[in-house]
Amino acid sequence: MTTTGFDEAFESSILLRIKDEPPLDVKICTPPALMVLKLIAWDDKYPERADDAIDIKYILETYIEAGNDDRLYGDDNDLHDDDFDYTRASARILGRDIVRVSSQTTINTVLQILDRETDENSDYKLITDMNRSHGSFQGEYFGSTLQLLQQLKKVYSKELHPETRNNIEALEKRLWGAVDKFVGF
Repeated sequence: MTTTGFDEAFESSILLRIKDEPPLDVKICTPPALMVLKLIAWDDKYPERADDAIDIKYILETYIEAGNDDRLYGDDNDLHDDDFDYTRASARILGRDIVRVSSQTTINTVLQILDRETDENSDYKLITDMNRSHGSFQGEYFGSTLQLLQQLKKVYSKELHPETRNNIEALEKRLWGAVDKFVGF
């Protein structure tokens, strides 16, 4: 069993008071971290973890309703386009939050799973498991579920982890420095 994502889940957890007297506080996992843990657990223990896939679909579809809908008119207003869809926006906002709380190793793991499961040559095992509650693999459910995963994956290509962004910026500076030396600027 892999522990990828565990550190981020702990670090991004929130404290919830269960009882006042005596005080009893419990750390609970945030939805972005939970999504990562479920995706990795599904992949690690396929086909035994099919229920995780159903949870993944639920989190993707409803994350925006967990107090995130106002973000469409603030920080995430760029998601409004000609092809706007509330549920796909939910997946994108969730993806952005996953990137914010995840290490580069975790992001790479998630991206590998998403790449494999959305590739046109895929067996679409994740999508099949995500749609088990509908009893359907083909048709409308397949297409909309594939779109959710593609929206989540799209974030990883556009919203780089700060560590990756810094590495790219440092590499660009070194490259431009080498070009300047070479051409004599």
